[in-house]
Amino acid sequence: NYTNEKLQQHFNAHTFKLEEEVYKREQIKFDHIPFIDNQPILDLIEKGGTSILRILDEEVVMPKGSDASFLQKMHNAHQKSKYYKKDVHYGPMTFVLTHYAGIVVYETSGFLEKNRDTLSEDLLKVVWSSKMSLLSRLFPKDSDALSNRKESLGKQFSRQLDALMMELNKTAPHYIRCVKPNENKAPLQFVPRLCHEQLRYSGVFEAVKIRKAGL
Repeated sequence: NYTNEKLQQHFNAHTFKLEEEVYKREQIKFDHIPFIDNQPILDLIEKGGTSILRILDEEVVMPKGSDASFLQKMHNAHQKSKYYKKDVHYGPMTFVLTHYAGIVVYETSGFLEKNRDTLSEDLLKVVWSSKMSLLSRLFPKDSDALSNRKESLGKQFSRQLDALMMELNKTAPHYIRCVKPNENKAPLQFVPRLCHEQLRYSGVFEAVKIRKAGL
């Protein structure tokens, strides 16, 4: 979902923001086309000391950090955000984010352990005893894996995603929107409401309007 938000922002930038800049530069008369800018949800996920990823990383290194304490800090930090919601209806360990494509419920049980992305000592010893050359290259014994804390999974993913976006920003993109015709992914089933929601949330209708305005 984090990746989808980044890609949608890339789509927004090239389809709406940069397109309007071209119209202004070429003095083409047009009416501003309102569109859903998902930058606020990206800020909620990755920007600043109270972002989801930052709170998660900080909780990982806290002596008494837990999934429950992480969730409570999230509630405290984002209780006024219209993109974040605490709703016990979904369960005591959940929070809800309003993504550009709709709401998503997140179950936080196991969040901290997944974010640590570390192998247990016993598993490392088993890997080190392997005679496979690939494993010995991936997990060398002199890596201090038992004493040094690795970069969190959230940081790794965010860094890799930023690198991907830097590469995409160097290109002249063209977009193909894939629409799922039904929830079951079954052949010969077309659900108009589902298709309409996907087109609406992804900004396709607004993209058509702004392209028509520039003709």
